[in-house]
Amino acid sequence: MRATTLLLIGSIGCIGCGGGGSQPDTFELDIAVDAPAAASALVDGTHALPATGGIFAQGFVTLADAMKVSGTVATLAADGSVRAMAMYAVGSYCAAETPLIRETLSFVEGTDANNDLQLTLDIVECEKQDGTGTIITP
Repeated sequence: MRATTLLLIGSIGCIGCGGGGSQPDTFELDIAVDAPAAASALVDGTHALPATGGIFAQGFVTLADAMKVSGTVATLAADGSVRAMAMYAVGSYCAAETPLIRETLSFVEGTDANNDLQLTLDIVECEKQDGTGTIITP
């Protein structure tokens, strides 16, 4: 399924990414959220996801283009207010995995020691072009 996603993104190009859709994408960034108590999730303030099970995928012409990307992931309450938020950046966890084809950042909503909601990076999956990879727990 995920390989199909990259192929689809690659076949249509990524509008607004490095080549503007004129070149095929060679790298995919996936962002997943697991927040069952939230109403939904939001990536970079514009890309809505279900609170669990959804993945935001963005293709890039080169890994170098992707390495310039950073943003936010938020979980939302039913009224649209932000429950918890985290920042992300591409590449820091998967720097040793080359040539890299996909990085998946999986965020989970929970509570801290004071019982305050927080959204944290739970797992990073680094997939190389040969299909091997590493799962990192930050």
